Amino acid sequence: MRVIPIECVYAIIEVKTKLNKQEIDNCIVNMESVKKLEKAAYVLPPQNLRINILQYGKELEICPVNYYIFAYEADNLEVLYNYLSKKFKEKDLPVHLRIDTICVLNKGLITNWLPDISKFEALPEENSDLVMVSTEDALLLFYLITSRHFFSRHIYHVLCPYNMLHI
Repeated sequence: MRVIPIECVYAIIEVKTKLNKQEIDNCIVNMESVKKLEKAAYVLPPQNLRINILQYGKELEICPVNYYIFAYEADNLEVLYNYLSKKFKEKDLPVHLRIDTICVLNKGLITNWLPDISKFEALPEENSDLVMVSTEDALLLFYLITSRHFFSRHIYHVLCPYNMLHI
C-alpha cells in the first residue's frame, strides 16, 4: 500500500468494468471522501511568482482534486445520465464537490456544457449544464476535454515527512 498526501493528488480516475446506478452511488461516496480532504501542507511561492489556475469557474492558488470515472461498459447511458442528474439535485452539491466527467468507452460521456461559449468542459462551473454526449469516440473526447487540466498543473513544495514519500 502506498500513501500519497492529498497535496500531491491532482486527479483521480476511478475505473469500472461496468457502470450502473449502484456503482455510481459507490463512486459518489468515494468522490465525496476524497474531495472533502483539505490541501494544507504546501508552500506557495512568493506572490510575484504564483500562477493561479482557473477551475470550477474560479481562480485558485492550488489545484483541487478532479474526479473522473472511466468505464469499459455501462447500462444505458441516458439512464445513467438521468440518475446522476437526479443525484446532483438531491445532494445539492457545489460544483467543485461533484463527479466531474464520466467516460464510457465506445458509448459516450456525461460531462459539462458551457452554454455561454458553446463548449464541452471536463469540470463543472456554476453556469454549466450536465450533458450526455453519445459518441463512439468517447475516449478521444475525454482526452481532449481533460488534457488541458492535466497539462497545466503547477506543483508547489509539499510539506510532508521524507519517510512518508517512500512507504
